[in-house]
Amino acid sequence: MNDRRSTSAMRITSHLCAVVVAAFFLYAAYGKIGSNNTRQFAVEIKNYKILPERYVNVPAIFMPWLEIVAAAALIFPRTRLAGAVLISAMLLVFIAAVGYSALYLGLDISCGCTGKDSGQAGWSTIGRNVALIVATLLSVWLFRHRFPIGNCQKCGYNLTSNVSGRCPECGNEQEQGEPLAASTSA
Repeated sequence: MNDRRSTSAMRITSHLCAVVVAAFFLYAAYGKIGSNNTRQFAVEIKNYKILPERYVNVPAIFMPWLEIVAAAALIFPRTRLAGAVLISAMLLVFIAAVGYSALYLGLDISCGCTGKDSGQAGWSTIGRNVALIVATLLSVWLFRHRFPIGNCQKCGYNLTSNVSGRCPECGNEQEQGEPLAASTSA
């Protein structure tokens, strides 16, 4: 019973982490969509002094839509891993950009994370992004947690002595290749 409760708590925590990260990315994207917001985001990208000025419009146009797609993928369990990869990659790029421009070059710039009036880029931005990466990885790791061998892989019910191949608790049939519970016949 405790295994099922802890697994249920892990799944709930996984979903909560996914929803929180996805909500932040949806909020961030919303502040960068629209002609005026896209122009402002392009200016904020230019201020980082990483890309040549003629290329800043490309990420300003596509980044918010990539954030929306990645957030949506993170919310749904079937696509959570893909969403987590996209979001983690974007966050690592953002951390590198802030580290280089704000910390290494010492530029006093807005992070541009949520569009206009995002706040100054610096250690707090990096800290927030690291926390988002941790929450993203937890959303995948906790969701993909497997039950011990001999337990139902859907609900965690102990299948010891069950020879039917079907969980009496949830009705889940063991997939081919999954170990069935040890039978007691000698």
